[in-house]
Amino acid sequence: MVCWYAIPRSAAKMAKKTNRDDFPPRVVKLLADRAGHRCSYPGCPNPTVGAAMKGPDVVRTGVAAHIHAAAPGGRRYKATMTPAERSSQDNGIWLCQLHARIVDAPDSTYEAEVLQSWKAAAELNAARRVIGLPLEPAHQLPQSGEALAAAIAADTENFRRSVLSPIQPIELVLRVAGIDEPVTASGVAALHLAARDVVLSAPPGAGKSITMAQIADSLQARGALPLYVPLGEWAPLNVSLLQAIAQRRGFLGIGAAGLEASLGLPGVVLVLDGWNELDENSRERVRS
Repeated sequence: MVCWYAIPRSAAKMAKKTNRDDFPPRVVKLLADRAGHRCSYPGCPNPTVGAAMKGPDVVRTGVAAHIHAAAPGGRRYKATMTPAERSSQDNGIWLCQLHARIVDAPDSTYEAEVLQSWKAAAELNAARRVIGLPLEPAHQLPQSGEALAAAIAADTENFRRSVLSPIQPIELVLRVAGIDEPVTASGVAALHLAARDVVLSAPPGAGKSITMAQIADSLQARGALPLYVPLGEWAPLNVSLLQAIAQRRGFLGIGAAGLEASLGLPGVVLVLDGWNELDENSRERVRS
């Protein structure tokens, strides 16, 4: 079904008074053309233009999305940009309606650099399609939740055998700020899914790593996808967190590019163990 919306003249006048730096039509067309009228989200198979089911009309589902928001309060808004820079082709990325909503959601973690890398890859592959070259591997379909879940299960089992074996079958209990009663690891997992960020603090030797593993198990049982990172092992490698995960045996079939694409899947959680083992430089790497 194709829906058309008529904007009353009074509403159109009001729209002109907003502080949004929207793209002019020529920039919208340029963004769509350079992306080959395909969504720039890695692996999204959706074309953004096609014929209507009936009649001579055309259905368009693409969105010229801002990398840095068009107005204050939007995702990735950059106050130092001029209106001309904000409404330029350089600040735009072509997406389908679904992924345009996802990258601009209030809890979106997609930063400008990520969107710019998607845009560059999408435009490169649009050029490669035109001249008949194969697509760049980094822009293939992201890993499915099932594939990532299987890799996480294998990685968790390897981790149990090599580092924390044997893990006590008894859930450790924790004190949570603001909650009077002790909380189990599975309770902390539920708390994370509600509160998003959870920090576990205890002296050395108190069982933090075992508890983190139990929390990761509970997250898996609740349908989440926990990526466990022992920070003390990661710090000397001088690679990104994703590269460190991809090097582990359970993830060899996915790779760093597949992991990066999988971060858009619902339920992906980073479980970072060993903050107290890091020097300040390594902590800054984790933050960035």
